[in-house]
Amino acid sequence: MNRLSVSDFEIIKKLGQGSFSSVYKVKRKSDGQEYAMKKVQMSGLATKELNNALNEVRILASLENPYIIGYREAFIRGDNLFVVLEYAGGGDLQQKLEYIRKKGQGFYVDEELIWAYSFEMLSGLNELHSKGIYHRDIKCANIFLTQDHKHIKLGDLNVAKVVKANQFANTYAGTPYYTSPEVWMDQPYDQKCDIWSLGCVIYEMAQLQPPFLANDLFQLQKKISKGSYEPVNPRYSKELSEFIAKCLQIASKNRASCEELLNLVQIRNRQNSVSISYSNQKLLGTICLTKNYKEIRLPRPRYQTEINDSSVVISKIQTSRGYRAISNNRLDDSNSPASRKFKIKNKLSNHQNSLERNNSQNEQQSKENVRYINNLYQLQPNNHQHYPSAQEYKQNTGSRQITPTLRKQLSSPLNQKSPLNHKSPLNSENQQDKQLPKLKTKQLIFQTKDHLRNIRKLI
Repeated sequence: MNRLSVSDFEIIKKLGQGSFSSVYKVKRKSDGQEYAMKKVQMSGLATKELNNALNEVRILASLENPYIIGYREAFIRGDNLFVVLEYAGGGDLQQKLEYIRKKGQGFYVDEELIWAYSFEMLSGLNELHSKGIYHRDIKCANIFLTQDHKHIKLGDLNVAKVVKANQFANTYAGTPYYTSPEVWMDQPYDQKCDIWSLGCVIYEMAQLQPPFLANDLFQLQKKISKGSYEPVNPRYSKELSEFIAKCLQIASKNRASCEELLNLVQIRNRQNSVSISYSNQKLLGTICLTKNYKEIRLPRPRYQTEINDSSVVISKIQTSRGYRAISNNRLDDSNSPASRKFKIKNKLSNHQNSLERNNSQNEQQSKENVRYINNLYQLQPNNHQHYPSAQEYKQNTGSRQITPTLRKQLSSPLNQKSPLNHKSPLNSENQQDKQLPKLKTKQLIFQTKDHLRNIRKLI
């Protein structure tokens, strides 16, 4: 496998900058596709931050969900960690809300779009929670939009934590405006801390501002602990207000879970209209941090030009020649039996098409060869030049005097000998009369016995 480097990508523009990392929009030269490349300067990070960066690579490589930013590849060059991710062309949700706020009164997010985004955020969170992963930093800036702004993808799992079943986390993480009360009070918390953050995001989409605002952290913590916020604008339905209230419960045990929220009528209707295929891929093992960065073992690449074993589905379609196997995803280098079977059948089909194409070309070439042979064995070639006699020359030139030398050349041009270092057009034409044109090597190759038999008859 070739060693990947930054030179394999074309940097288009810079998307964002952090304390120790930066994100770029890049184009992969081998396939021409656009990706987001995250560059992490490992030399300036503490051990905890290094583990967080590697943990994000581990979690992203373990997930395959349409509502979570997809992992493509990770590699280390020097002291820098590069993570190639799926590119969301619509920016993030925070940029969208800021754009609507700047427009002023009368502009707001449509409720139907809020429900659609809520369903997709819940679907992505449910995938994380089912694998024991707490996102811990759900906010508008970490929710990315597709190019048409119709779908969202959860991203930035830098502070995500993997927790075993029935266990709690204790480390403080997240953004203050979206942090749950139990995290603020340094209490153990579970995956429902993400549900609180989700409720804050949905409220912000409706009101264009977070539910809890304050001038300092002390006042902000006080408001969040009380759980008091302004009611949602009456333009939105009662069901949306109740949905937000289920997420913003102070006590985590009273807060709804992802499964409970997905069973709501408004969410279930959208779930029935969209078919989601969840992967059965298990969570990858911990990526161990070593002193020598070159010894760190990173997950293998997973571009869209490859097929995962779990995603290969072989089906049969009827054709004029019987049944042919097709796949719903032809982009993988896996060694699964289904993938090998598809590759073999695909090669056989391509080989058959190539043979048919070559046979048609050979038949056409053979016909051209026969046509060339018919013209070949004539006494004179097509480009033969007629040499006039002395009498004809005198008639054409009028009263011009004919010298003995000119008379001799006109009477017998084939018998004239010229010096070796002198080649005239007349001599070149004589050579064409003396010798027949030679066949090229390719024109002497005939594909069938019938063509050769036809040629022998002509000879």
